[in-house]
Amino acid sequence: MSYPGKIAIFVHPQKETPGIAAALGRAYPVWTGIGAIGTVLIGILVFKEPASFWRLFFIFTLIASVIGLRFGMSNEMTFRPMRRFKQELPQKECEEILTHAYRGFLSVIGNGGYPYALPINFLYADGHIWFHCALQGHKMDAIKVCDKACFTVIDDPVKEENDWWYHVRSVICFGRVRVVSEDAERLAMLRKLGSKYFPEGYDMEADMVKNAPHAAMLDFSIEHMSGKRVREK
Repeated sequence: MSYPGKIAIFVHPQKETPGIAAALGRAYPVWTGIGAIGTVLIGILVFKEPASFWRLFFIFTLIASVIGLRFGMSNEMTFRPMRRFKQELPQKECEEILTHAYRGFLSVIGNGGYPYALPINFLYADGHIWFHCALQGHKMDAIKVCDKACFTVIDDPVKEENDWWYHVRSVICFGRVRVVSEDAERLAMLRKLGSKYFPEGYDMEADMVKNAPHAAMLDFSIEHMSGKRVREK
């Protein structure tokens, strides 16, 4: 296959995934440089081609450039901007929704690569989203394989007077999930989560004694957050 054909095959997916274009722009020169360096070295070592000063100088320059490109690559994900930006919520409003919403949907990559989304109680605190769960199960297995996740919250819909349609606000967060390993942190966040849901006067400490040993705590570190206001008309 010709090089234009190869380039077309690699570039085409960027129509679907914007982040691919940036990665391709760095990866392709690296692999091309490695191929060029290997070809020249084989020529010198195997076929006894001349190894002049300037030839070696530019080979080492190319090696340095390839190393620089490789270590200059960023693993940072480029998230899509909101298409209907006029409906986008400001950061503060997104955080207010996360603070007061009762329940959300955590989505992870489940068995066989299928998305696994589940409704779950949560706590938004200190710029992180916290969940509790059993020590074993589908969710825990998925996170151990891939820590990338998505969390979605839909606020209570509001209907204006004399209107039949609703105004709905939603927030979507992308990030990574870790299982809290330090016991002091786990217990502290379990108490904070309990304070959100337990009724006043509930004996939280008795509940902690009974259930905390069997509960894991998950920390969702937010990498990207966006909110949207929709008028369902």
